[in-house]
Amino acid sequence: MISLITLITLITVVTLYAQAIDLWGEHVALVETSPIMPHTSSSSNPDHPHNPDHSAEVDWKEYVLSRLSVKCNPNNPSSPSKPGRVEGAIYSPAELHQEHYCTDVWTLLICCVLISRVSSRNTKTSVLQSFFEKYPKPSVALTLDPVEALPIMKPLGLFPTRLRAIMEITNRFLTQRPRFEVNFHP
Repeated sequence: MISLITLITLITVVTLYAQAIDLWGEHVALVETSPIMPHTSSSSNPDHPHNPDHSAEVDWKEYVLSRLSVKCNPNNPSSPSKPGRVEGAIYSPAELHQEHYCTDVWTLLICCVLISRVSSRNTKTSVLQSFFEKYPKPSVALTLDPVEALPIMKPLGLFPTRLRAIMEITNRFLTQRPRFEVNFHP
């Protein structure tokens, strides 16, 4: 017989896992290691990194909360799921792009990668809108084709460097567990 506490914990884990997939896409499963929710396509392969026998449980609460923006509270219905302003939040008078792309840590970091060393506000705005329309979630960006991304990012210059940074950030965002932390160590 399963206890009520165990049942509540299971429901919480499943809910947080579902929220992570809803926010950041199917590649959240790259960190799926909980025996509670085994990755069915890899369970037959004992050497696969998603096999529950080779890993510990993921703290899904920590995983989700460490990736959300401070301005985005999952309990706040006015928190955006797409780039834009959060009602009631304080913004600078400078109208910074980063303030519009702070829905989660991944979106903010990718915004910074894309607009660094670019002076034209119109170019930044256009590229950011196009990029996040085509790659709205990290899981989608993880599978981006450089040939398709080039026309979007070309006006910014430094394409190979920006692409490499986007891929590294995206991979770490999805796989670092349980807490996503930005640091300067490889």
